[in-house]
Amino acid sequence: FRLIERKTTIELKYHRIKDAQKRNKKQIFPHVLKQCKGRWFLIGTTVDTKEVMCYSMDQIEDIKPLPIKYEPYDGRWDEYFESVIGVTKKADDTPQDIVFWASQDECAYLAGKPVHSSMTPLKKNDAELRKRYRLPDDGKLFRINCIVNFELKREMASKFGERIVLEPPSLRKEIINDVKTMLNRYRMITSKKPRSV
Repeated sequence: FRLIERKTTIELKYHRIKDAQKRNKKQIFPHVLKQCKGRWFLIGTTVDTKEVMCYSMDQIEDIKPLPIKYEPYDGRWDEYFESVIGVTKKADDTPQDIVFWASQDECAYLAGKPVHSSMTPLKKNDAELRKRYRLPDDGKLFRINCIVNFELKREMASKFGERIVLEPPSLRKEIINDVKTMLNRYRMITSKKPRSV
């Protein structure tokens, strides 16, 4: 926080979750600290390419101030995160319209906690979509406009059959593949006879 406040360029030494043994170094201009799902993230731009990067604080091992002139972010962070669920966003990501069905029980939950600030009930084409996707008569259709990232996929799949992504087809297929993987793993552990101890 102090380094951001003092506009200090830094070098980070960090590791990634999938490869905790490998150490990486990156020179960045630190700009923002953001909390998401109980974890804190440092958002900054790289010194060499000016790309916006996100680093989980629990993966940062060392921070070293550098004598490189600090460059502020050329934009507004509220606008940067406006189209994102979570913190993950790539430079070439653009928001997409995502249409999903929610069960009646899930609608009550969504009334108090929308998936995204852009969430609106979908009334146009409602009957057509219900027929095309053979949806139950209850529940409602919604549209959000945001970046498709890991956090969005996790959010949409976290309610199991209470939320069903209809469009875009690419996102629906990704979630279906993730559900198939989960189902296959459950089948593996339930189809084997327990070993005797």
